[in-house]
Amino acid sequence: MALRVFVPELGYSLSGMPGAGYLYISVKREDTHAEGQDPSYSYVSSTLHNVVSEGDTVDLSAPAGHFFLLNPK
Repeated sequence: MALRVFVPELGYSLSGMPGAGYLYISVKREDTHAEGQDPSYSYVSSTLHNVVSEGDTVDLSAPAGHFFLLNPK
């Protein structure tokens, strides 16, 4: 069983070159033991950096703000 939990404070950046045909998801690596750090922040960041690999499937929600694709396929 998998459990998906929405953490509204966590958001990630999309980046990429125009015309490249793909986007990157940018995730800052957080110190898992930083004093005063909310453990949920470092858990998600650490999991994405240490467990998820290129080519793995992840679930995404739609981007917020003014985001659009030119010539979406």
